[in-house]
Amino acid sequence: LTTMVSPKKRPWTASASSGSGGIDCSNTSGGGYGGTPILVVKILLVLLILFLLPRLVTTSAAAAAAAAEPITGTRPTGRGRRIKNRKQLNRQYYSIRSSCENGSSECADVVLEESVPCVTRCISSACHDRVYGDSPLEPGEVDRLRYAEFEVCAKKEAKEAARLERIERRRKASGGAVM
Repeated sequence: LTTMVSPKKRPWTASASSGSGGIDCSNTSGGGYGGTPILVVKILLVLLILFLLPRLVTTSAAAAAAAAEPITGTRPTGRGRRIKNRKQLNRQYYSIRSSCENGSSECADVVLEESVPCVTRCISSACHDRVYGDSPLEPGEVDRLRYAEFEVCAKKEAKEAARLERIERRRKASGGAVM
């Protein structure tokens, strides 16, 4: 902020005689503005804040509302897609496991605590042979480490099956052309 004051006429001067050692705010020249530049700057800042505050509030409120409601018609990308795919794969795996444990499979008659070998064989015989083939579980034995390894294998197998199914659907939709 600049003022149009000649070098000889200054409405405020630095005074060494004042007790605070600061700026003497008295109008010593008889002309000029009669107020302090600090007060003018403060008033202008307050006016600027009051002028811009409604825009800042409405902008942040609109941004918060936009972030809260999902955009429809778009596909998730990046991390969102990976999370969605992982959740879908977990639902698919647990659905298969549930149908093997409770459904009309050969494992429905086996006691739940002793059904791990039967259920894993029902879910994926290839993964069961890969994980438990060398040393099969005893009835009632629980091996969480190998079961976690089995889950990873079975989920990879399900993921690959879903990928092949998607490719087949796309091929049928495009009229049999190979992609």
